[in-house]
Amino acid sequence: MPNQKRDLSKILQQSGSGAEPEIVRGQGYTLSTNQQQDHWQGQEEQPIPVPDRRSVRLRIDLAKKFKKLAVDEDVTMGELVERAMEEFLERYEGKPQ
Repeated sequence: MPNQKRDLSKILQQSGSGAEPEIVRGQGYTLSTNQQQDHWQGQEEQPIPVPDRRSVRLRIDLAKKFKKLAVDEDVTMGELVERAMEEFLERYEGKPQ
């Protein structure tokens, strides 16, 4: 084993100019929280509305479809219903009355 190391060092010295090869280092690790802080810098902080629990009666077939869609989208059913209500209100408010 020691002979192999000597041979390798001789080969490396003969093939190069004798100087040690330069070590190129890549970019270090960064935390995702640092990137978010930079992204949000300069923007106003808006309060997050607190959801209120409501009870709504839904048709069973619609509720099942919403539950399946919520699982597919990886969100809660409440978030999905909230999105749907926001979209509906945007369309409704855009119509002339």
